[in-house]
Amino acid sequence: MSELDGTDSQDGEGQPKVFIYRIQQRKGLPTLHGEILAENEADAERQLRLKLLAPTLPPHVNLVEKAEVDAAERAAKSRNLRMLLDILRSHHDWLRGAGGERADFTGRNLSGLKLPRLDLSMANLAGCDFSGADL
Repeated sequence: MSELDGTDSQDGEGQPKVFIYRIQQRKGLPTLHGEILAENEADAERQLRLKLLAPTLPPHVNLVEKAEVDAAERAAKSRNLRMLLDILRSHHDWLRGAGGERADFTGRNLSGLKLPRLDLSMANLAGCDFSGADL
């Protein structure tokens, strides 16, 4: 606890955070979205109510701290890469005749991957997105 202001300087409280909001409006209307810089979720909700000139938030509001969204995206990317490695390992075994199975990447997003010495012969690559990939 800081003796001057009564706050704990270790927990990062009081530091502004970015919150992302999405508001699904009635059918046919565009989804509203944006970012709010706030000290906490309650402050972000208050700012969003002011922005919307509404006493309460509409029922279909999604308000999330950007750091949580970023962490979830990193976790999803990591899971996807691990799955890709498992498929490639199995494909390599299949090519050598040591079990495994033929890789099927049908419709997968493989953009931006750097796999320069990988043997993808006989793999099913139909509909893959290879934009920016190094094969």
